[in-house]
Amino acid sequence: MDKIVNFLDEYLRKTGRESIGAVEANALLDKTGLLKDNPQRPGLPLRNRLRKSKLPYAYQVAGKYSKWVIPISPQRKGSE
Repeated sequence: MDKIVNFLDEYLRKTGRESIGAVEANALLDKTGLLKDNPQRPGLPLRNRLRKSKLPYAYQVAGKYSKWVIPISPQRKGSE
């Protein structure tokens, strides 16, 4: 998971964004070979990890069954 977190943090930093959605993030991770996406359910592999609290700072906007938001990690945010 560290490689995924580092990649997403670096992507967010480079693009000047503070967060990314699970579907977009999983597509980027698939392109880099870090996490294969599911063509029938885009973003599902990453969402499954989010549901297991693999990224404890990620959250769902309106609670259960809503879109996931993955902000830049707290450690990274303070070091900018």
